[in-house]
Amino acid sequence: MLRGHRDFMARYPQLARAVDAVCEAPPWCVTGLSSLLSDDEGLWFELAKPKHWVSRADGSIEIGLGAIGGSLEPGESLDDCWRREAWEEIGVIPELCAARETVLVYEERSISRQPARDERHPAPALLTISANRYSHARLPGCATLAIVTYWGHLLQPPRLGDLYGLVRLPGASLVMALQQPELPLAALLALPGVTLQHNAPLPARAVVRPVWTVRSLQLALQSGAIELPEWR
Repeated sequence: MLRGHRDFMARYPQLARAVDAVCEAPPWCVTGLSSLLSDDEGLWFELAKPKHWVSRADGSIEIGLGAIGGSLEPGESLDDCWRREAWEEIGVIPELCAARETVLVYEERSISRQPARDERHPAPALLTISANRYSHARLPGCATLAIVTYWGHLLQPPRLGDLYGLVRLPGASLVMALQQPELPLAALLALPGVTLQHNAPLPARAVVRPVWTVRSLQLALQSGAIELPEWR
């Protein structure tokens, strides 16, 4: 079992029990960590790398919109993981912000909330829980996986590290963007105040779809289960 999973169980026993309660296919384990990172204007998201793009029959290219983060490595703690991923992807270490409650999104169909109870560690904003479809070799015996997601605040501007692209969505534009299952990239960039950094050209007919943590954020917002940070 990954060290990060053991960290989670020790830090958040009430959340572990909540995952036990919703998980229909145990055993489960924590597989990764991500951060929903804000600055004074909005939230930052990553554009998936080309190996994860999907070519559609109509000639468009589907690109995932995700949060900053990734998989736990063997022997890596939760803290080690978010620091490493942030440094590799955006070149800065954000400040983690405690959530008042954690929203659990199970298989994109069940949403529940758990109040924060342990002030020694910042409570995650989200837990994304779904069947283990891709990591059987890395995590044998884990039928269900969970991604831990924190709110975070950027104290300095991010730079584009090993990501393909970074998008910042101001509050009102973020809400508009996440009201839709997906958006053409051109329509996303036309929303007020949206900024884009990218390491290489993007397809002319790109469609952006929330995935993983950002899909959970989308569902939580649409159900009223989560509130966005307040931007100054």
